[in-house]
Amino acid sequence: MANASRFQFIKSQHVPTLTVLQAAIEDFSYDRHAHEEFAFGVTLSGRQDFFSGGQFHKSPPGNVILFNPEEVHDGQPGGEHALDYLMVYAHPEQVKPLFADAQVGTAMFTYLLLLGWAGAAWIDDEALIVVSALGCSYIVYLAIKIARSSADLSSDLNTQLNNHDHTAHLLRFRDGLVMQLLNPKAIIATLPLATLQFPAAGIEGLSLVVWAFGLAILAAGAPGSYVLMGSLVGQRIQSAGIIKGFNWVMAGLLVAVALSIGYEHVWLPLNAS
Repeated sequence: MANASRFQFIKSQHVPTLTVLQAAIEDFSYDRHAHEEFAFGVTLSGRQDFFSGGQFHKSPPGNVILFNPEEVHDGQPGGEHALDYLMVYAHPEQVKPLFADAQVGTAMFTYLLLLGWAGAAWIDDEALIVVSALGCSYIVYLAIKIARSSADLSSDLNTQLNNHDHTAHLLRFRDGLVMQLLNPKAIIATLPLATLQFPAAGIEGLSLVVWAFGLAILAAGAPGSYVLMGSLVGQRIQSAGIIKGFNWVMAGLLVAVALSIGYEHVWLPLNAS
């Protein structure tokens, strides 16, 4: 019987490191091998039999398959019918933001819960005024740092970035989560919310869990959104003045937030007392 296997590779026009394989195989099998990319697949029809991770697997129609980079596996049709499947190969650099999203979101959720419960238990009205004043000072400090930050787009800087080692270094979710939990910025970002805004708004108990989860979801999208915005507009901005202006706008917004918090949680309570 003639070999009726078909293989079609499709290269993405927008993401050069993304490749799609659409295959239909009958009398064909893959020897054990590995890819440097993540491989996401779905069995469309037939059955896909393969060995991976020290075990033998059978993938029926509709089943989703994932091979990590450098994970050794093989593959062949199983049963009496031909195998039709789809695979997407994504370079680790393209998948990194997804892991970063999950790590940031989990760390934010953890800190918002812990600091939120601590804030509700330990911070009274007088302490809230002090914490509010400290929070306003820190926000103004951030605004000054952003306003004074460099907007250097010189060729020397770009050359240094281009010469940087872009070899993928994969971290497990646990490793990335620990890094986020030990990141001082994570504590600083959640501290004003959990110890100032939550107690002031009476957010505690179940509502604290709901708010923490919602904010963690928003924070989880930050790394991916940075990558997306950077790829869309980063290379198109050639003027340092535009970046400097954006920094000043962000600094102005932070100052406005600090003034709002200072008026509501410091000035008004002090006058009332």
